[in-house]
Amino acid sequence: MHDAEGPSGSPSDVASLQLALSRLRDQLAVVAGARPTPQQLADDHAADIATARRIHQARPGVPVHHVLAVLEVLRAMDEMESSDA
Repeated sequence: MHDAEGPSGSPSDVASLQLALSRLRDQLAVVAGARPTPQQLADDHAADIATARRIHQARPGVPVHHVLAVLEVLRAMDEMESSDA
């Protein structure tokens, strides 16, 4: 166990922490910008439901919820591939 320093560290420690915090904020901003907005998620889900219903009409033996699950997995895979690029 180490001794805790008081509320004020050395100036170099404070500068290092400020730099690390700044980098972390930048990284979080990039991650947040890459994620879809709630509206985009809702629009994508609505599009997937419409597509699942069309596929079910064309192939009545395939349950809508199965088609929807496949479409959601495909969308997730596409998002993962685009975030890697």
